[in-house]
Amino acid sequence: MMYVRWASDFRRISWKLGMQAITRIIQPLALVTLVVYAGACNSDPEGEANCAEAPLEVPDVLPDPVGSGPTFLPSMQVAVEADGKLVVAEASDTVFRVEPASGDRVILSDTYLDFPDKIDAVGEGPRLWGSIDMAVEADGQLVVLDLVFHSVVRVDPATGNRTTISDPAGSGSGPDLGIVTGIAVEADGHIVVASRDGGGRVLRVDPVTGDRSIVSEAGKGSGPEIQGTLGIAVDSNGALLLVDCRPSLLRIDPLTGNRTIVTSNDVGAGPKLCMPGSLAVEEDGKIVVVDQGLVALIRVDPESGDRIVVSSLEVGDGIPFLEPRDVAVHQDGSLIVTASTTDELGLLIRVDAITGDRTAFSLGLCEARPEGACTDERYQRFYELVFEVAPLCPLGPLTPAGCATCQEFIHRFSDDPPEVLEAFVEESIALFEESLVTGMCPEYELP
Repeated sequence: MMYVRWASDFRRISWKLGMQAITRIIQPLALVTLVVYAGACNSDPEGEANCAEAPLEVPDVLPDPVGSGPTFLPSMQVAVEADGKLVVAEASDTVFRVEPASGDRVILSDTYLDFPDKIDAVGEGPRLWGSIDMAVEADGQLVVLDLVFHSVVRVDPATGNRTTISDPAGSGSGPDLGIVTGIAVEADGHIVVASRDGGGRVLRVDPVTGDRSIVSEAGKGSGPEIQGTLGIAVDSNGALLLVDCRPSLLRIDPLTGNRTIVTSNDVGAGPKLCMPGSLAVEEDGKIVVVDQGLVALIRVDPESGDRIVVSSLEVGDGIPFLEPRDVAVHQDGSLIVTASTTDELGLLIRVDAITGDRTAFSLGLCEARPEGACTDERYQRFYELVFEVAPLCPLGPLTPAGCATCQEFIHRFSDDPPEVLEAFVEESIALFEESLVTGMCPEYELP
């Protein structure tokens, strides 16, 4: 089940990086995400039965590098800008821009913590702590949904500057966004957010004031109750499309909040849904949904609810999906899917919307330590030991922080006081050096 995969994702990343400290960054995100998925979805017997029939093994995904620039970490969200370039948000504090032709990557916005070897941040403003979804506004500004801070943050793509639009700390009034799962922008510029709070609801956020109001929930709008929100999108008619943990796809009237089922395992023909998550709307109005349990991309007819597999381990040629996360529709008609490699890096896959063929078009690998030493000898030794210990571990080559230099590597650890970080580094150095003597991979337990 995907709920287990989420937990193992973060455990493997933490283990491979050889750091307990990294878990202090992503464990809060992992725990909240587990609440979203397990609490919302894990109680549906039919969904569990469908997932039990899903593929258990995915072939190794170890493609050659494509494109230059910083490497993605897993669990990414993707959106398409008006000029066809892609923007990608990691489940942390980094937003990238990707050239669709070359796959080249640049950091569009990022924050760096105040360590002794602090390097320049990209953009100013509040930190993104747990990006869970992203959308593009009509004027090209990016709106990022932060799962940890329960906030909507606007990112200027020209400068990387970040501004909080709405959060529980005073930006905007109205019901809190709560445990957020998806974001989309309506034609008039208002922002809609899917949330697990209240049993599952959709809220509307004023893009200027940040004020929040409820569009649909158990007490607002008629129709099938929301049983747990996941992804959200807006179709060409202005209706809201919400992936629900039933599992199903709901259509929501943006004015009344009334809900109808577009497709479910009882509505529409085709493969049974297992764990649908993110979604996007194609130019002809058809809806593509990432089913993480089926490891597949599903197309839904918006009228009949019928479902077909666009691309999966059995449909389409090319690089296999490994833990697909998000999908976007490019102007050329292709589908852009975020996924992972066996070595726990993020990559972008272009899917032919007709054949289902898959091509990796943006991925970076780290085969050696990059230049850029830490001035603190203990940090530098720690960084080097991470690489030296990696071959002892069964999870394959180590790729710390996406080919980061020592300085970049250290900044990603935590917001802990310097003395806490220093104690951790000292303990880790001792543990790693012991591993080199014994020839055994160091064992870590998540706190």
